[in-house]
Amino acid sequence: MTAATNSGSSRFRRCLVPALVIVAALGWAQALHSTRLTAIDYWVFDQHHLGVLVLGGSSESCSVAKVAESASNVQIWTECRGPLLTLGSGAVGIPLSYQVEIEAELGNRVVLDGMGNPATKCDIPLCRPSE
Repeated sequence: MTAATNSGSSRFRRCLVPALVIVAALGWAQALHSTRLTAIDYWVFDQHHLGVLVLGGSSESCSVAKVAESASNVQIWTECRGPLLTLGSGAVGIPLSYQVEIEAELGNRVVLDGMGNPATKCDIPLCRPSE
């Protein structure tokens, strides 16, 4: 009985270790999977709340990653990350909107995207300025 039990647990360990290695490798690959910063358009709800518009791919997950304020600007980092494995193109350009709260009044400060480029100000919510 002991030999059979040891044989079964030994077989279990031989299968478990490769499975754990595969799971760890997939987790590591997802963590290293490219995240891209995105350009933004914005509109003003009030002096402490901004609307932010991002264009993401159909299979991407986008979010506001960080907001930093200085006396001269408000910088908003938005990131989009696609799935690890994809079929076809995800570059459809789906508009995604977020509301961002800032601590100090916007006033005359410039709004920048995460790459340091000036964001495009819209006069109405969810706009996409014509190019």
